Amino acid sequence: MTKLTHSEMYNDQEQWNSEFKTWLQEIKDWQAQFQDLIYDLKQLQKAIENHGKEIEKHKELIHLYQNALKIHEKTLIEHEQVTAEEEYISHDKLVSRHLEYSKKHTAQKDVHERIKKVHQEITAELGRLKERLASL
Repeated sequence: MTKLTHSEMYNDQEQWNSEFKTWLQEIKDWQAQFQDLIYDLKQLQKAIENHGKEIEKHKELIHLYQNALKIHEKTLIEHEQVTAEEEYISHDKLVSRHLEYSKKHTAQKDVHERIKKVHQEITAELGRLKERLASL
């Protein structure tokens, strides 16, 4: 058996008491941080729900845009089928509309890519957090 002096045991006791005090303070800090995290998670949930609404709105806009392009495509087909005398819409006007749709399409593509990137980042981060929490 190891021989310890009274002084050594007292020093150990002092050290342990100091560690208890530190640990309890850390736990108190963690509990406060935990409450902040609960609040942050609620805010995060709201942000995720808003992201979901943005995705739904984006989908609706794509459907509207698709319908507009179908009308444009129909106009292109009809324009090819009419003779010069029957032409009810000038080629220049058709080209002008087409260029407008081209710009709209590029803008829609940019919006889609931005939403896609944000969505991928959010799901990746939450996936990592979920895995980390599951490993505790």
